[in-house]
Parts: sequence; structure tokens; C-alpha cells
Amino acid sequence: MTRRTRNRLGRLRSLDRSRARRIEHQAEEKRQKQVGPAFVMTFGKHAGMRLLEVPAGYLRWILSVDGHTLAKKAARELDRRERIRERAGGTL
Repeated sequence: MTRRTRNRLGRLRSLDRSRARRIEHQAEEKRQKQVGPAFVMTFGKHAGMRLLEVPAGYLRWILSVDGHTLAKKAARELDRRERIRERAGGTL
């Protein structure tokens, strides 16, 4: 293989890695923009479930983990559920 061919292959590999990183970054941004109960869990036991379907105990666990990336979303969802419970007169 000539040096020129090796250089071309190196540039192509670099472009592929760059493109893959960009696609991964865009997907992560899209996941981060999901808000409220429509947010879809992307990891763990409840991966693929919408936040409104995740058990309250799991959301409380997320809050207990120091610096968890989903802590704010978990807190908002628990607050949302509490407001619904209050409006229903505490029957839920």
C-alpha cells in the first residue's frame, strides 16, 4: 500500500469517527431535550419506559444518588405526581 493510500484511509477513518461522534452527540442532545413525563428512560431496569410509567420508588432512588444526571427530571416527575394526588383529594 502506498503512502498516499494510507493517508487517504487515515482521513476516511478520522471522518467516520468524527461523523459517529457528531451523530452520538445529536442523539444525546435530543434525549436531553425530552422533558416532563414524556421523557424516555435510556438506561437501567426501566430503559425504554416513559418517566410517567417509572415507579416512584425508582425515581426516589435516582434522587438519592448524589449528582445523578436525571435528578432534576425525577424530582419534577415526583412533584407532578404529588400535585395530581392533591388535586384528586389524596385518593391516589
